[in-house]
Amino acid sequence: MLAAQDYPHCGFIVVDQTEGRDFQLEKQIESLGTRFKYIRMEKPNLPAARNVGIRNASGELILFIDDDVVLGHDFVSLHARAHREGRNVGAVTGLVLDTDRPIEESFEWCRRAFGVPDVKGGGVFEVSWAFGGNTSYLRSALMDAGLFDEHFRGCAIGEDNDLSERVKRKGYRLLLDTRIQMQHLHLSSGGCEVRNVIEQKRVYVEHFELNLYRFMKRFAMRPSFQSAYIVLTTLRTFSLSRSLLRQGIRAVIQREVECVGIVARVVKAVCVSLWSTQRLRAGQ
Repeated sequence: MLAAQDYPHCGFIVVDQTEGRDFQLEKQIESLGTRFKYIRMEKPNLPAARNVGIRNASGELILFIDDDVVLGHDFVSLHARAHREGRNVGAVTGLVLDTDRPIEESFEWCRRAFGVPDVKGGGVFEVSWAFGGNTSYLRSALMDAGLFDEHFRGCAIGEDNDLSERVKRKGYRLLLDTRIQMQHLHLSSGGCEVRNVIEQKRVYVEHFELNLYRFMKRFAMRPSFQSAYIVLTTLRTFSLSRSLLRQGIRAVIQREVECVGIVARVVKAVCVSLWSTQRLRAGQ
């Protein structure tokens, strides 16, 4: 699919962060020619892998896709066209249509996620965030925003929202181009293990911690009543939900202790993130 793209001026970087090195995959990628580059990461981290790709890319536009998708031959061309036709565009995102549910449900999910009136008419809309697995960024927008935040470990939920929101705060526009579509195979072995049934308890806790980190970071950067309310709601949902209360007082106490530890880690991570941002700005 990538080798068959009709856009002539592009290269492809494959960042491999699987548990065991796949030499066959490495050879296969190398056999595709000089447009393809293979990079091996020993320590898995989705935002770090994206940043490695950015640092090894040379183009003005950098496009991110997942590893379990089906693309049309004009996928890259459509992204390039959307940037070319727009004004002050920092990022262009498209539709991600899951193959494990009816197509109409995927369209409706995308419509509600972006808050747009229609996603099937080929329209282009200005939006407030962008998908991680179907988004192209202007290189200068990525540099201005400070790249992906590598504190989003594990399932890395929210890392795409975090970056796209920072790009928007820098004054760039984010566009949803509904002509750009990809099929997401939703393989159980992908998604940073979030679809593995065995890992669901870990994923639930990670979702809470990473969402809390994103919301507290947002509040610290730009305090508002809305962001404070979201932080408090996130805390209450995890630490004192109805389902937890039904499990008894012991379960509640265990969750509260766990919550205190998570909040301490999140506060530390937010402080480190803000300190790093200040250092980056001071060095520019």
